[in-house]
Amino acid sequence: MKQVIILLLLIFLASPVLAWEIADFHLDMFVHKDGAFHLQEKIVVDFDGERHHGIYREIPVKYTEYGTVYKIRLSDIKVYDEEHKPRRVKITRRGRMLNIRIGNPKLYVTGKQTYIIDYVVRRAVNFKRDGVEIYWNLTGNEWRAPIRHFSANVYFFEGSGFDVSRVHCYTGPIGSKSELEIIPTDTGFSVETSNVYPSSGVTFITLLPSGSIKKPPATQALGYFFADNWFLFIPVLVFIVMFCIWKRYGVDVGRELAVMPEYEPPDGLTPAEVGTIIDERVDVADISATIIDLAVRGYIRITEANSKKLIFFSKKDYLLTQMREPDEGLKPFERKLMRSLFSRKYRLKAVPLDGIEVPLDVLDEIKGKPTVSISGLKNKFYKDLDSLKKQLYRTLTKDKYFVSNPEKVRNKWRILGFMVMFVGFFFVGPLGGTIGLFGPISILVSGAIVLIFSGFMPRKTRKGVFAARHIAGFKEFIERVEKDRIRRMATDDPTVFERLLPFAMALGVADEWAEVFEGIEVQRPNWYCGYGAHFSTHAFVSNLGGAVSGIGNAISSRPSGSSSGGGGGFSGGGFGGGGGGAW
Repeated sequence: MKQVIILLLLIFLASPVLAWEIADFHLDMFVHKDGAFHLQEKIVVDFDGERHHGIYREIPVKYTEYGTVYKIRLSDIKVYDEEHKPRRVKITRRGRMLNIRIGNPKLYVTGKQTYIIDYVVRRAVNFKRDGVEIYWNLTGNEWRAPIRHFSANVYFFEGSGFDVSRVHCYTGPIGSKSELEIIPTDTGFSVETSNVYPSSGVTFITLLPSGSIKKPPATQALGYFFADNWFLFIPVLVFIVMFCIWKRYGVDVGRELAVMPEYEPPDGLTPAEVGTIIDERVDVADISATIIDLAVRGYIRITEANSKKLIFFSKKDYLLTQMREPDEGLKPFERKLMRSLFSRKYRLKAVPLDGIEVPLDVLDEIKGKPTVSISGLKNKFYKDLDSLKKQLYRTLTKDKYFVSNPEKVRNKWRILGFMVMFVGFFFVGPLGGTIGLFGPISILVSGAIVLIFSGFMPRKTRKGVFAARHIAGFKEFIERVEKDRIRRMATDDPTVFERLLPFAMALGVADEWAEVFEGIEVQRPNWYCGYGAHFSTHAFVSNLGGAVSGIGNAISSRPSGSSSGGGGGFSGGGFGGGGGGAW
């Protein structure tokens, strides 16, 4: 074990170490009345026999606060040698840093080299309630080499109101409160220290009187804000683009038509089709209404049943019995629904089963016929439901009510919306330090906008528009019809109540339909058997509502697990700083 440790120590000691250093770093900083800073950094580097192209200086220009971005402006960047001859420079931006690379990529230098970096900084002043704060990192805390000697002279403009007693200069790692001695000068102050190691730096903070530097007008500040935080416009741009796409590809074909009351639903359409055309989606209510419609037409019988759960308590259940085989009188969607509903995997093996009670007068009628219980469909039928929805969408698209399959259109835009949100969360999110918290949020909001628009993208054909207008007129008729007209309709057609009831259910106005028939004698439906002896349309729809609710919950339920200033500062704070290295 000792031999292994010795070997590791030898490897570590034999590894190359960073030999170059900054022998001297001197800064002259001039604070002007307009809030601009003119800085000149004289950096003497000792490469100590190493060969490098030169150095690079990194200065932070982008800061994040309260989720937004604030950028300072660097300009007039010039680099000289000790004889004031220009040096070759390449300036790039990397994240929050402005990178000044000094040197010729084709030439190497060694020994002591002097680099004089001259630049102007704007927007690096904080306007506080109690004054104008200047908080500047003189060296930067991200140098890759030690600074053996550092000195700085800071000069303030005449009439600045500068007070040396309000200056604090900190040194050490980020967060350090260790202070350096402030040496007053005629127009400012100077500081000096030695051995500033990597990850350490020198920072000063002071507070000038209010008004000493004029605050920029609000319009200018607002312009800077939006220039720095351009990503806030992304959701607006996405909304405009999505609105234009919707106007071009989502608005229904043909002009919008006025809605007139209609006394019947459109010919040839089933309740499920009516419900789907009006809101462009297949709801569970549409499927439930179809089951009621099949019962009205004699294909299904609905029976109230009691399912015993405890010795003295029972729970209401419903039985659906197939009274006729699905034939050519049904549409493909309806035939598929009946075959799925009464498939052997859902059928009761015997009627009545142990624990299920039904009225005795009904027992003989349903005995031997395919029967399912609503409770038996729970957590099972949802797989068939998905297939039924797809069938109905295909049928309505094939029959030219929609330009394209509504669900496929929605899913296409949903996928795009989730992809945008994914990019915002997993890719842009980690960049929050450079673009602010609102950067990723703006991408997430953009994705949400696409998701919202996805619901409006399905497009009806001219035929679909006429059908939707007719359906809306029929719904308006149910909501506003007068009693006298209903009485005449019931006299002419005693089955009108039950015949149109499934359509009212698909449109969500079943209670209104029952209410207008209250007190009017109508034919009692023979396809529904309950325990009540008295019949009224309101009570019937109320009881039937329990069956419909039970059917809807059962066919859509899924098992769990399934899814669809002055003294308040520290070293490394404020503007400026950064660091650099050799290359």
